[in-house]
Order: sequence, then structure tokens, then C-alpha cells
Amino acid sequence: MPVLPGTLGFGRTAGGVNLPIEVGGDGAIDGSLPGGGEAYATAVRADGATGYWPLAEPSGTTATDYVGAHNGTYSSGVTLGQVGPFPDADQTSAAFDGSASCSTTLAYPTTALSMEVWVYRLGNGQGAKPRVFSDTLATNFPFELSYSDFGDLYFFLDFTVGGATGWVAAATNVISVGSWTHLVVTFDTATSYTIYANGAVVYQTTAYAGKVLLPGQVQWNMASNQGSNSRLAQAATYPTALSATQVARHYALQTAAFNPGIRPLALMYGRTAGDVNVPFRVDASGKLNISW
Repeated sequence: MPVLPGTLGFGRTAGGVNLPIEVGGDGAIDGSLPGGGEAYATAVRADGATGYWPLAEPSGTTATDYVGAHNGTYSSGVTLGQVGPFPDADQTSAAFDGSASCSTTLAYPTTALSMEVWVYRLGNGQGAKPRVFSDTLATNFPFELSYSDFGDLYFFLDFTVGGATGWVAAATNVISVGSWTHLVVTFDTATSYTIYANGAVVYQTTAYAGKVLLPGQVQWNMASNQGSNSRLAQAATYPTALSATQVARHYALQTAAFNPGIRPLALMYGRTAGDVNVPFRVDASGKLNISW
């Protein structure tokens, strides 16, 4: 009989993220665990991202937003299809040459937000403080993050009342050349401003409690010779301040042990063939065929 593609009710677990098992049109199921990129994307969506740009396009000028309708636009100076932070072959990254950007139309939340991105520093950026993210509109610059030639992090905030903070030194020797760094910056007007690097807090302050950010639009990297010389990947924006637990879980997905080997398994239910009940079996390759 024919087999209809579908999703089984049970799932795989990868790095603490539950993933559905897909049934193909030929009845075959791959029971192996996925590469980290799939689990990471599931976690980003589950934690409520309003913008998610993997920056993994092989070509073109459009950076697809996989959770909303705010596709980004790559400027000149971006090289696509570079090696990304996850082992998945299709989860590549975009290299920015220091004068390039990816501009979006997604508005920054003004009272609570999180910005998340993986950064692979290639070398020194442009200007004194090359931006990792900034404002597409280039008017208020309400929420910016940059790093120095020494890998030190700086931030810049601009509020409706009280004006701008100016550049504030946050943490030293955070972003090294030649390795991936997972960055998350959170802001909640009721509590604090926090920067995480590789799953751990590197800066936190309650000095901006009660403040409201000026409006702006999300831009990854920055044009006009003020951008970082880096590969960027898996960029996301959230309308809430991610918790320390959520940040740590996202980071851990890069180093979680995926595809650890498949153990043969007999499922409790089975197929009926000629009035004989035959159990489904997952072989050592992780394949299960439910056709009969």
C-alpha cells in the first residue's frame, strides 16, 4: 500500500531539543540525530524569535527571515557560503568585509529585547569600533554592539529620555581571531542590560532600569566602513530578554554530541503482512521502513 509523508508523534532529542521524526514518501525514516543547526533553529523558534536570519544563503542579495516577514538585504562586500558554526553542510555563514551590512526592516523593540549572533572574527574591522549590529535607518542608533582590535566589547544605547550612553566598555578579550563566539545581548527596562559570550555573562548592569530605547531597525554588521571583518551566522532578534538558561542552552547546541550512533530498536507496534504482525525495526544505520 502507498505510504503518505508525515510526522510521527514521538521525536529525537538533540542537545535537549525535541525534534519530530519525518516520514518520507517511500516510508523511510532516518532515526539518527541531526546536525546542530537543525536543533538550534528549533530552539530559536521555540524561544519566541521575531526575526531569524541564518545568513546561510549560497548566493544572492536576500537574507531570508525564517520566522517573520523581514528579509534582510546584503550590501556589496558580503561573501556567502562560508563555513558556519555548525557541522551541517547547509548551515553556512556570511563573511562581511568591514564595509558591508545586512539591513532589515524589523523594528527594534524599545522596552525588552535580545540580539543573538555567532561571530567568527577574521581580523580587525573598520573604524575604531566596528559594529556587530546597529541601526539600518542610521538615525538614532538605539542598540549597538562593537568590538575593538583587541577583541574587547563595547555597547551604545540611545533612550527616549536621557539621551545616549556613548560607547561603554563592557568586557575585554572576548572575541578572538579565528574562532566562533556566540554573542547574546539582552535588555529589559524592568531589570538589566546583559551581555553573554559563549553561554556565560561577561557584563551586566541595572543602570538603565526604567529606560525606553529610541526606535530603530535591525542591521547586522554596518556599512560605511564601520563594520566588523567577520563571518556572521544564525542571527536572531527576540521581543524579550532571554534568560541565562535559554542562552546557555543555545550555546551548548554547538558542542552537543550529535549523531552518536544508532542502536537497533524494535518498536512496540508493527505492520500486518498476510495476517502476521511484524514489528517495525530501526537498523544500525538508523533507517526504518514502514511500507508493507
